[in-house]
Amino acid sequence: MEKSTFKVFNIESPISQLVKIDQDFDQVRSFDNWDDTEAWMSKEVFHHDLEDDPKDNFDYRYLIEAYYSEEENKTYYHLYLIPCYSSLSEKMKKNVLKCSGVEPEDINERDVFDYGCQLVLARESQEGEYDPSVMDKIASVYSIIDRMRGFYLDQYQNRIGNTGWDMLAYYMKDEDFTQKAFDRFDSSK
Repeated sequence: MEKSTFKVFNIESPISQLVKIDQDFDQVRSFDNWDDTEAWMSKEVFHHDLEDDPKDNFDYRYLIEAYYSEEENKTYYHLYLIPCYSSLSEKMKKNVLKCSGVEPEDINERDVFDYGCQLVLARESQEGEYDPSVMDKIASVYSIIDRMRGFYLDQYQNRIGNTGWDMLAYYMKDEDFTQKAFDRFDSSK
């Protein structure tokens, strides 16, 4: 029996238990139109609720992306958390809108992702060309990752040491993420 190979959890579930990606996700990019990238956005909008500090609540979606590098003969798979446009600060909304080239009523989370408001929760790479079954495998585990998103947001998102929480504060409240990383570094001395 074939086993899943998405390594975030070293899943050993039978393929028959895996869901098809189009069950919970809509395709927003295809290899047909984007040569090297395929992406799927979650149909569901999720809500992060902090009872002790409601101003930090936010809505978000998931995006699963596959990027094939012909030069390396390798495919990179990513699971992103994308804050919803409605959860962004006014300044960030203006920036996303300006760069998207669409009317305000047509803006969506794909535009937010394209602008760069994205948090990597899991990433994998695999030798060879794109394998659609890997997308199904990721779609089968994203709900597990969602229940543990706080732990994933604790991970560093860049090389200066910003966590996903730092980046969310930047996207939602215009907080200086660079200074947060420097403060964290200074406090560790």
